[in-house]
Amino acid sequence: MPTSEAHLCAVRAIADWIAASKITKGYLFRKFASGDRVAEANQPMTSERFLEMFRNNLIDIGVDPSSYISKPWVA
Repeated sequence: MPTSEAHLCAVRAIADWIAASKITKGYLFRKFASGDRVAEANQPMTSERFLEMFRNNLIDIGVDPSSYISKPWVA
């Protein structure tokens, strides 16, 4: 992958997430506590919350989420 596209690498993104979240064991995607901090308890993030965050990130970068989401969103 060219260096100019390194930000698109899924492996690099997961490695960055592990480093930022300081998770060393348990669920990779955990529930969030207040202030957008990873919860101390080893509880998984719900699929609904994951999809909501994914959708919001797509919107943040100007990508229409309807191409990636198979079910309608309720606002």
